[in-house]
Amino acid sequence: MFCTNCGAFMDNDHSICLQCGIRQFTANKFCHNCGKKITSLQSTCVNCGIEINNLKQKIYFNGLIPPKVNLMSAFIYIVASLLIPGLGQILLGQVKKGFLILIVSAIIAAITFGAYSGMMNIISAIDTYFIHKKQQQGLAVREWEFF
Repeated sequence: MFCTNCGAFMDNDHSICLQCGIRQFTANKFCHNCGKKITSLQSTCVNCGIEINNLKQKIYFNGLIPPKVNLMSAFIYIVASLLIPGLGQILLGQVKKGFLILIVSAIIAAITFGAYSGMMNIISAIDTYFIHKKQQQGLAVREWEFF
């Protein structure tokens, strides 16, 4: 993948270019597929033929969840995960993972009569913190990514 602002090569996990610091798909100066210069009026790249219109809709690729802008404070997500394990992940966009954590913690609490239920709350809160930190840094996060 290439930066749509400066044309530099980008890793698929990054949504902000490390060369120019611009969030991917906010500028239409270079093709994101081949890196060749394009004009803002082009609808397709003449070099590789990929569609350029509606680039912001193409952010969801390779199973990645794009980073959110102006996220709530990490404290809110961590408290949510401490109260209900998996809730922080759900709020951060990892819905399937959040529900799995919720179900697993309920099963552990039922089997151990609540003795180890706090363990899942703490693990969920730590995971929430690290996923939130990655999203704040502009990194895209996979649906099942932990820590």
